[in-house]
Amino acid sequence: MVFASQYANLRNKNYWQSFSTDFHIENSNGALELLDPGAEIKSVSDNWMRHEGYYQLKQIFNAGEIKAMGTLVKKLVATNHHPVFSFVYDEFWQIQAKLKPIIENFIGEGYTLRPCFWTWHLDPQKQEAGWKPHRDGNVETIKADGRTKVLSLWIPLTDPNPLNGCLYLVPMNREKKDLSNLTPGMDFELSDLIALPGQAGDAFFWNHWVVHW
Repeated sequence: MVFASQYANLRNKNYWQSFSTDFHIENSNGALELLDPGAEIKSVSDNWMRHEGYYQLKQIFNAGEIKAMGTLVKKLVATNHHPVFSFVYDEFWQIQAKLKPIIENFIGEGYTLRPCFWTWHLDPQKQEAGWKPHRDGNVETIKADGRTKVLSLWIPLTDPNPLNGCLYLVPMNREKKDLSNLTPGMDFELSDLIALPGQAGDAFFWNHWVVHW
């Protein structure tokens, strides 16, 4: 009976709206403001992505918007909801849509979203951590010139650093593999990995071959 009541809440728009009236559910009006970083950044980021396999775009989002999203996630977690329920709200989908100009710069026009999305909330008191070293995909996602067919995106809602869970990765050009002979497995030295600290509202992009965690 308790489960039935909880399930009813999950299907109730007003229930989710009770967490915040500033966020929308199937009710966002007006065109999105696309965030275009400009031709110079596009050129630099494209070259970086092809050779390194990742790119960090710093603080392109409105700080107030990002802070509000982080606060909402904390509210969900405080009421025993998984943070991925943040995707009930339109704004959590729109944030990536605003990056359309630079996403198209990486993978071309007409891209579609894969059903792979997540919201992290790491509690240091519980010694929580993210995933272990992995790749998001296989070699078939990389073209011969180093460009990617598939792109991953992470937008931190709080400032990430090595003490609280920033992104670690091995740049593609440091791994002991070349694009003509990419095989499964991981082949790199620990000295090759880098930490990518940042600030809330940064946008991290990487291809599906880059080893990261």
